[in-house]
Amino acid sequence: MKKIYHSSIFSVVQHRKLRKTLTVMKLTIFLFLSFGIVSTASRGYSQNTRLNVTLHNASIQQLFQDIENQSDFSFFYKDDQLKVKKPVNIKKKNVLISDVLNEALKGTNLTYTVVDKIIVIRPKNNAQAQIIEVTGTVRSSTGETLPGVNILVKGTQKGTITGADGKYVINVPDNAVLVFSFVGYK
Repeated sequence: MKKIYHSSIFSVVQHRKLRKTLTVMKLTIFLFLSFGIVSTASRGYSQNTRLNVTLHNASIQQLFQDIENQSDFSFFYKDDQLKVKKPVNIKKKNVLISDVLNEALKGTNLTYTVVDKIIVIRPKNNAQAQIIEVTGTVRSSTGETLPGVNILVKGTQKGTITGADGKYVINVPDNAVLVFSFVGYK
């Protein structure tokens, strides 16, 4: 009499399912760890960015250009705010970006705020902030307009949403920082 081993077929199917489940679990753990490392690394960028700056009798705009060339930072300011007569004289190696900006803006009526990788230059005296109308169009990196983007004044609940054409209008203090958020975009 022959014995039939039905259990061997069953165990092969179970083994395949177990292997697939373990592979999915490994990939999930890998992705969580990868995203955690990337987000931790990006959070400390502004505090850890070091520069080499050598400028003599330069303008504040030349300093900003030098910082942009050496880092991933961009500057945001009004042209009329930078009519500072004080020349920039800095010769430093391997210094934090905050040290360079503090020294360059010392003795001026300007200060700065770092928002992600954008440095916003603004007047020190917040009491004289004027309300201005800000308009614009939000586009993706491919140039498509983005409807439904949330735009908030940082630190407040005041905001707006872009229309179907990606355009927005908001009245804010002239020293406000706008925060844009949209599902699926950074």
